[in-house]
Amino acid sequence: MAVPGPTDLAGSAGSMRPTGSDAASSGEAPGLRERKKLETFRALQAAAQRLVGERGLDNVTIEEIAAAANVSKRTFFNYFDCKEAAVVDPDLGKVERLAAELAARPADESPLLSLWQATLVVLTHHAEGVQDLSGLVTANPGLAARQAHSYDRYRKVTIEWAAERTGVDPDRNVYPALLATIGGLMAHLSVTRWEPGSGVEGHVRLSDEIFRLIAHGLAAPCPGGPVPDCPNRVPFDARTATDDGPLGLRERKKFETFQALQGAAHRLVLERGLDNVTVEEIAAAANVSKRTFFNYFESKEAALIDPEPGKPEWLAAALAARPASETPLEALWAAAVDLLVRDAPILRALSGLIAANPTLAARQAASFARFQRVIEAWAAERTGVDPDTNLYPALLAAIGVAAVRLTLERWRPETGDEGYLRSVQEILDLLRTGLAAPLPDTC
Repeated sequence: MAVPGPTDLAGSAGSMRPTGSDAASSGEAPGLRERKKLETFRALQAAAQRLVGERGLDNVTIEEIAAAANVSKRTFFNYFDCKEAAVVDPDLGKVERLAAELAARPADESPLLSLWQATLVVLTHHAEGVQDLSGLVTANPGLAARQAHSYDRYRKVTIEWAAERTGVDPDRNVYPALLATIGGLMAHLSVTRWEPGSGVEGHVRLSDEIFRLIAHGLAAPCPGGPVPDCPNRVPFDARTATDDGPLGLRERKKFETFQALQGAAHRLVLERGLDNVTVEEIAAAANVSKRTFFNYFESKEAALIDPEPGKPEWLAAALAARPASETPLEALWAAAVDLLVRDAPILRALSGLIAANPTLAARQAASFARFQRVIEAWAAERTGVDPDTNLYPALLAAIGVAAVRLTLERWRPETGDEGYLRSVQEILDLLRTGLAAPLPDTC
């Protein structure tokens, strides 16, 4: 059966009319007061984005942003609590508008299609501004953390709507959270891969392509070349050799020192908090000098977050060894499980600390990005497509990393490896079905 896409129902970008009630954000005629507030918000945000883009975040003050928008500093704080917020926070009413658009979608649509239609209405006419901002945000941990906080508002709205729409408990059923996560990724990818010269129609076409790939369960775009048929799975925990042969004494010693330093950093920071632990204390707990610490890590944040030596390369080898009979999604999931099952408890323990610290969050995002690049390169080779012109490898990699993070977020450590693997299987099954709606909970 053909899977409908956004353009099948929207017809064209021009036919995607707002159904929400937020006048200020929908383009309907707002009252004078609301219109003035929206104009001031946009003037401040435009000034913040222009100045920060020209000079960098650290070289711009709130006073300068306010002056560039022809308002007072006091007025600035009526709209934003910091300059990071002025750069990345969404337009007034945009989150509420998404909620209204979702609520207005027809009941006979799939939740995935409803979410994507609603997102397109909110996103399409702001795509170019979001794209211009993406490089700036990526380069600045403070902006990245603020944007993540902003996206959490959209995610919360989506989870609440999806739970109500499907009749499931979001605390017990992963579907609403997974749908919200995938929706955010689809929106992000539709902006970062979009060519502004193609206009709104180009953005809608790209969005349609992304939607169809998700709705079809991330099926490979076309047959690829031969894949080694090697189903043996070797957990990273048992790694004793590199591609060049057994680890020599020197390499093994380096690996052990890395693990000792990282283990000490994890233990001390979880006991005391990041601000109450020094590099010297981490080094002492690992029985090495401060100088040795800096041979392995540039900071205590790096000691907490950075992956073990060889882990991205191990993932590449594990992916290449998956059997040809597996779909790319299944192969990715199997390799990722082997890599992460040992690390799941510590990643879960660190999650709250990372979420509250912009520097740690940015460091973890950079770490995950390394794995994402490995996955994208493998997916391109596996399917035989050009990743510059076909978005499948990037989409598969982004969803794979996001799904792993969601699994860690929802996994309860007391359930052990068995509980972790159950969570993994649940998410994989939902992705395979193209995020088909679950059966509602029964009393």
